[in-house]
Amino acid sequence: MTIKKIGIVSRCDHTDALEMVSSIVDTFSSKVDIALSPNTALPLKLEDVEIIPVELMRAHGVELLISVGGDGTVLRNIARMEDPLPILGINMGT
Repeated sequence: MTIKKIGIVSRCDHTDALEMVSSIVDTFSSKVDIALSPNTALPLKLEDVEIIPVELMRAHGVELLISVGGDGTVLRNIARMEDPLPILGINMGT
C-alpha cells in the first residue's frame, strides 16, 4: 500500500515541534501530498500545503496522521476524529 496523502498536527507552542514539522514537510512534500491542521500551519506560514482541520482529514483523503508533540497531542487528536486515522507519533517530550 502506498500512502498518497499525510496529515500533520503538532504542538503549536513549542519551537522544536514546529521545526520538526518543517523538516517533515521539506523531506516528504515531493513524495506525498501534505495537509496541516490550522493550528500547525498558522505559525509556520508554509506554502503549497493544504490546511484541513483534523476532524475532516479523512474526508479529504488523508491516509496517515503524523502527530508531533507528546502523548497528549496524540490523544487529543484521536478524540477529535470520529473514525481515527492511523497515527505516527513523534514524541518531542512536550
